[in-house]
Amino acid sequence: MCRLPSLRALLVCAGFLLVGCRGQSAGEAPDTSPASPLAAPAPEPNLRAPLVLRLQEPRSLSSGELEVEARIEVFSPVPFPVTLRATLPQGASLSEGKLDESLGPLSPGTFSRTFRLRTTGALDASDPFRLALQGEALDRSAGVYAERTLPARPETSATLSFSPPSVRRPPAPVPR
Repeated sequence: MCRLPSLRALLVCAGFLLVGCRGQSAGEAPDTSPASPLAAPAPEPNLRAPLVLRLQEPRSLSSGELEVEARIEVFSPVPFPVTLRATLPQGASLSEGKLDESLGPLSPGTFSRTFRLRTTGALDASDPFRLALQGEALDRSAGVYAERTLPARPETSATLSFSPPSVRRPPAPVPR
């Protein structure tokens, strides 16, 4: 048996259609002026880091030193001063390179810095060679921070979990 929709259901649908048209007559085009919030799509955010710091695997030199090359790739201008800071493992000394270097504002491009370490043994994860690149605008509205260690820290996996809030919906009205 085929059942026809009730008069009440038809009236509700007609009401939604009228509200959806927002009072426009059949011949009118929808408002697409720039003042309309629906006219222009929202710009997509730039989710790329402004710079990346990489450390190459250390090379053992004949003098017993380790040579470490740091590569800095700048993808977008960083308009405030940036500092490159090296932290040595205990008992190590630096024969080439600087512990602290002010790089100033950065322009897009790639550059490198070389460090030569004199160590008493192999680099250890509990006391690594650490290199940090850090900068912040004077008004603290923006900043950058990148850090790498040798030996590299083991990758950690992030676990994301989401639980929807426990908000109960109001009960549906009982039809009469």
